[in-house]
Amino acid sequence: MVQLLALWITLNYFDSIGGWSIYEVSFMYGLFTLSYGIMIFFFAGFRDFSSLIHHGSFDILLIRPHNLLLQVICGKLELTSIAHFGVASLLFWWCFEHIELTWSLFKVLQFIEILVAGALIQGGLLLLWAALSFWLVNTSALVRFGWVINANFLSYPLSLYNKPVQWAFTAFPLSFITYYPAKWFLDKSDTMAPWTASIGSMSLIIGILFFIVVYILWLLGIRSYKSTGN
Repeated sequence: MVQLLALWITLNYFDSIGGWSIYEVSFMYGLFTLSYGIMIFFFAGFRDFSSLIHHGSFDILLIRPHNLLLQVICGKLELTSIAHFGVASLLFWWCFEHIELTWSLFKVLQFIEILVAGALIQGGLLLLWAALSFWLVNTSALVRFGWVINANFLSYPLSLYNKPVQWAFTAFPLSFITYYPAKWFLDKSDTMAPWTASIGSMSLIIGILFFIVVYILWLLGIRSYKSTGN
């Protein structure tokens, strides 16, 4: 809510940023918040995964006859994600009151698609930090650093940043959490290249591929894991 208040103060003063109104930028923030809430509801166990490696508790999971990914997912349920659902729902209601949209079955499915894509990409990020734990042991600082970047960069249109940042956030698909899906959903045009208007339609495919690639890295990390031996 504090982040949202800061966003509102900024946009209320400038009226718009890079051609994006306060409601359109708020819609992007809503995508980030709700997709994060969906993701953290299921993947909260990976947020603190490095502690399992650091303390040797991962050995307990290895001796159980169950899939390791499923064990970590079921190991922790993040009920505080309900707050993300509530804030995002109110935010979307406010945005849709001021953004002209013609709702249809396709539009509803499109909205669900970009939310699932955002949740998969953010889940892949947590899984990436978990995979790196097998080599770095403690990645809690990386997790915090990653979410600081997400919360500060993903709340605003990618077109505001310089070219290196634009290419970096496209190649490492953070911009497919908010910017490209929002641009596709809202049929928005700005200073970015014309082809970026439709690339958001690939968000779900990119989210699935990103998660699969990171999952493979996680499996490689498991193979390189050495037990604490006690």
